[in-house]
Amino acid sequence: MKKLAFFLFAALLSLQYMYADDVVIKNINQLPAQARTFLGEYFAKQVPKMIKMDKENNTVKYSVEYANDVEVEFDADGKWTKIDMNKKAVPAKLIPTFVSDYMKKNQLDKKIVTEVKHCSEGYEIDLNDNQTLYFFNDGKFDKVVKSK
Repeated sequence: MKKLAFFLFAALLSLQYMYADDVVIKNINQLPAQARTFLGEYFAKQVPKMIKMDKENNTVKYSVEYANDVEVEFDADGKWTKIDMNKKAVPAKLIPTFVSDYMKKNQLDKKIVTEVKHCSEGYEIDLNDNQTLYFFNDGKFDKVVKSK
């Protein structure tokens, strides 16, 4: 019994250290101004369930989660890096024009964009049929990957 209690305590302690760099923010006003403006424009009708600030490798990232499991991530400057609509459609205004154009040209316009990620390498676009489209930052198509 003592071994089990010690094991559970050690596991709990290790979890605490694993997430030590995550800070839960209680007030949306603690987000960078650009992130607040973005959320006010596209997610104004929703109330955040949790707002986290993650400090990792000398960088800061923010994550805003809503009750319907929608998640939006931002970099330290407040620029969005990920919009995950949890299997629902990403608002059309948030889908880069070159992605919409590619989807129309390749007869994918009946598919639903459920997640958009933007990083230094380019864009990753998840569709509702388990396809992921990859684009370079200049809008040129890179590849499509079909997951199981």
